[in-house]
Amino acid sequence: MTKQAMYLRMVTAALKNRKSRVAIALLALVLGIGVISGLLSVYNDITLKMSKELRSYGANLVLVPAQQQEGSTLELAKLNQVLEQVPQEKTIGYSPYLYGIVTGNKQRFVAVGVDFSGIQKVSPYWSLDGAWPRENNQIVVGSALAEQLELNVGQKLSITAEETGKTESLQVVGMVSTGSTEDYQVFLELEKAQGLLGKEGQIHTAYLSVMGNSAELITLAETISQSEPGIKANPIQQIARSEGVILEKIRTLVYLVVIVILASTLLCVSTTMMAMVMERRREIGLRKALGATNRAIAGEFLGESALLGMTGGVLGSLVGWGIAQVIGLSVFKAYITFRPSVLIAVIILSVLVAWVAVIMPVRTAANIEPALVLKGE
Repeated sequence: MTKQAMYLRMVTAALKNRKSRVAIALLALVLGIGVISGLLSVYNDITLKMSKELRSYGANLVLVPAQQQEGSTLELAKLNQVLEQVPQEKTIGYSPYLYGIVTGNKQRFVAVGVDFSGIQKVSPYWSLDGAWPRENNQIVVGSALAEQLELNVGQKLSITAEETGKTESLQVVGMVSTGSTEDYQVFLELEKAQGLLGKEGQIHTAYLSVMGNSAELITLAETISQSEPGIKANPIQQIARSEGVILEKIRTLVYLVVIVILASTLLCVSTTMMAMVMERRREIGLRKALGATNRAIAGEFLGESALLGMTGGVLGSLVGWGIAQVIGLSVFKAYITFRPSVLIAVIILSVLVAWVAVIMPVRTAANIEPALVLKGE
């Protein structure tokens, strides 16, 4: 039998002969590493999923003309070219806006040309009573304005642009409520608004909802601004800062939880290993009497703890994977992405915890005097 095979046999036999102690240490490792593995899996996805979740509060990037003058506009074609630089996998939604003063039912108010399919993604918090327009002769009216004009869903509204004098008769298909200025505006398809206001191919501003932290958002804004001199991209700082604060608090919480769990697991495993050493005092004393060195005994204990740590790491990873999916489905309504790096990291961490836990027991084993423990044998 080779030296390595003999060493492995001694390590496995030592663990098999003390199943109850090993089970306690293994359970502590599996539970501790399992929770840590679950947290790490969620933590790796949290920036992406939290950013996506926070997009329900509205756009986080606004695009405006670089020269802020009264009546200045953007060319929609150029803007679309610029937006091609934004990674599609990070884009939640985008909608251009074109504003104009119109009159209807003897009152003046603001008409806004938008992309309705985009606005539903950019501003999912809007509360709609009715339906979104499917034809360019349909509109959505702010709830406060609808009350002033005495409008109901299904009625016609004739509006006239003050700047061009053009008139359009449009059907109200929905009423929107946001608690802000949108409640006093009327929304129509962008192309229809451009014709009514005499601004074909132009918009005043655009709102973009993208995933990413504050630093990534600022970098994206700078890239867009530099690529087209006539366009300036501004992050909506309030939303960007809020995302950063939330993510930082979650990150800190994860660190604290991991530290507490590691300390608890380490204490439990160390106590169990110490008990195993005390049970094996006579065995250790006999081996020393037969010529075994402290280094050889320490190597055996390190091998036992490494095997225990690897087993606990693998089982803990499986438990952690389940925990991560439960958290993902309950909080984000989505599965957590599997990352091999997390699996490798937690197995290594489990082995390190087992090794650190065995330091004190190994010192105790090294201090055992054969003459004292074998007295009377």
